[in-house]
Amino acid sequence: MDTATISAIVIASYFFILAAYSYVSYLKQSSQGYVIGERNFGLFTTVCSMLAGQFNGGGVFFIFTFGLMIGYGQLWFALGFLAGYIVISFFAKEVHEEGKKYGDINVPDILKRRIGSYTQHFGSFIVIGKACLFGTAQLLIAGTVVSALFGLPNAWGVWLTSAVIGLYVYLGGYSTVVKTDVIQWMFLFVVSLLAALFLPKPDFMNVVNEVIATDNALRWGFFLFTFMLIISNADVWQRMMSAREPSVAIISLNVSGVLFIVFTLMTVLILKSWNIAEGVKFFDLFHDQLLSPVVLAILGTFTLIAVMSTIDTQVQLFSSSVTKNVLKLNVSEEKTKFVKVSRVLTVLLLAFLAVVASTLGSTLEFVLKAFSFAYILAPIMVFAMLAGREGSSFKDGTCVVALVIGLIVYIYMFFNGYFAEVINNVIPASITAVVCILGLVLDKSIRVARA
Repeated sequence: MDTATISAIVIASYFFILAAYSYVSYLKQSSQGYVIGERNFGLFTTVCSMLAGQFNGGGVFFIFTFGLMIGYGQLWFALGFLAGYIVISFFAKEVHEEGKKYGDINVPDILKRRIGSYTQHFGSFIVIGKACLFGTAQLLIAGTVVSALFGLPNAWGVWLTSAVIGLYVYLGGYSTVVKTDVIQWMFLFVVSLLAALFLPKPDFMNVVNEVIATDNALRWGFFLFTFMLIISNADVWQRMMSAREPSVAIISLNVSGVLFIVFTLMTVLILKSWNIAEGVKFFDLFHDQLLSPVVLAILGTFTLIAVMSTIDTQVQLFSSSVTKNVLKLNVSEEKTKFVKVSRVLTVLLLAFLAVVASTLGSTLEFVLKAFSFAYILAPIMVFAMLAGREGSSFKDGTCVVALVIGLIVYIYMFFNGYFAEVINNVIPASITAVVCILGLVLDKSIRVARA
């Protein structure tokens, strides 16, 4: 059988499993399960969900693209994830306990209580904007892969992926997103593990040498890129809230960081076994049929699963942010209306993203731009956790100024092509962080003077 036929069988089988599972979840669903998963997810489910959310279509794209270029130097990417998970785990207990106490369902809820309402509005804007940018970037990748596998226009792949995601998010909400993440992550991990088990094991010193030999700018670019991603990622914070208890959230974060390193090692080992010529890029593997039909079919499905594990979460974050923080609906008092509005927003957002993605051509640069936008929120989240539990006009003003400056820098860089270099992606967030640090120091100084 050729690549298209094998791909059709594998992808259709996976889509059928998702549809069936989503329908079963729909029959059992409650309003709390729809928006925050009943705050009852265990260790295994939370770990899988954390990993599936981070190893998205962009993750596949980056690890495979740069893995072909620099081999195990790609581990700097994974080390940034581990560092981010470790840092954020120090806040997990407070986030979980406060989420349960105050009924938090997303990041803007945290910002409102700990900083102020203006920062909450800006935070909602960034979460919503990130969902749009991330979703578009992921659909671009899905469209390109489907086009390469089946010889169809990119738009077909974009709309097909949107339709499948729309189905199970519409039916099951956040609960289904997390549970399907388990299926998605286990597929990704098991496929990589089985492939790696049958390959010669790398020499430890060769791995270390490749990691050390990585270009300094690229090394720090990779590390900071993923470190900022974890801190700023609203879905990581939301998964902390949905865990069964604080200890589950803390352990899940640290285990996820370690497993991501293992996963990266396995994928680079697989890449090296293909003996691909230097200069070949990720999508070239499909367009030029550089691998066997079976491997290409699995790789294509692998990528689409990674794409869906991200878009579904971003869509859910978008709908919860708009429904609660913009439209001001109360999930406890207006359960039915909250869920209905969330479902409508899910469909509208996916349709909008599909239209935008169908018109765009460049993939790598747009993916980098999408990530950079979200990073602006990272310093604000750390500021919220370090500056005390209660908001104030001073905190609110500091964060608004920091966000405005970061956004201005981001917009300037966006339209002047600065994000082609990985290291540049953290510049807007770094500037925001400096303003936050100055504000935190000044706030502490004022408190000491008053005391």
